[in-house]
Amino acid sequence: MQRGAADGRDPRQPPTDPECLLTYAELVDRYTDLHLTPNTRSGADIRASLLHKNLRHLLTRPASGITKRELIEAIDAIMATGKQQAAVNILRRLKMVFNWAADRDLIAVNPCERIRPPAKTVERDRVLTDNEIAAVWQASFRLPSPFGEMYRMLMLTAQRRTEVSTMRWSEVNGDLWTIPREKVKKDRPHTVPLTGSAQAILATLAERPRFSEDGFIFSTTGGASSSSNFWKIKLAIDELSGVTGWTIHDIRRTVRSKMAELGVPREVARKVLNHEDGKVDRIYNRHEYLVEKREALERWEAKLVALSDGVSP
Repeated sequence: MQRGAADGRDPRQPPTDPECLLTYAELVDRYTDLHLTPNTRSGADIRASLLHKNLRHLLTRPASGITKRELIEAIDAIMATGKQQAAVNILRRLKMVFNWAADRDLIAVNPCERIRPPAKTVERDRVLTDNEIAAVWQASFRLPSPFGEMYRMLMLTAQRRTEVSTMRWSEVNGDLWTIPREKVKKDRPHTVPLTGSAQAILATLAERPRFSEDGFIFSTTGGASSSSNFWKIKLAIDELSGVTGWTIHDIRRTVRSKMAELGVPREVARKVLNHEDGKVDRIYNRHEYLVEKREALERWEAKLVALSDGVSP
């Protein structure tokens, strides 16, 4: 015989407390405020996944009434668009938010339980060839501004897409770009030396009217909002360059590989990309490597420019 809950409620049924009948949209808001914002720097990305267009029909539904079948159908719809990794990531994040809700007794059970990942997660190993690097760089000059400049900054600095796309004028001081702590995956700011080509990009954009002195650099609104619409621009640069089957994040892997070819020490290359250190290094090694990072980025800049000019460096 099925045993009841301590309060007499059938544990198989969703909670009936008005506090527990919040909609899916309200659940995402609460999860963002109480968990994502204080605990992770990737909260905006996770929230965007939870509000994906294939989940929007659930926004006004009570979270406790969303079924496993509905979530499977949403994931299958994303898979049907060919975005396998996106489907895997969204399912993983749905499990996170519903687990959180179940732990707080906002829902009776996690509707994602026993939903298997729709595709295998494969570690990407795509590195652009020299010809592809040159083609993408050249194609960036044919993109509308500021997207062409943003792609070139991605290639010159090897920083993450969100860090470059949300770059602000206040983060730049002369030939140094300091990414604030809240935007990076470490517990301290990350300083990136800007090469001559990177500084030239900023000098051109600085001549345009600004929304404010602290505005976003790569913006179509004078700095009021950061650049977006990455999917459409990525399709455009693929068509212009003839290079397909790569992601923006592959730029970082490509630059890291090219730095190894150029003889940049492993430790310095890791510092350029701001990759995680071991615990001992995090505690004791506070050297910023600014000189070494500048030299590494200048070597890469010279290689990049030579490739785009069709010269053997």
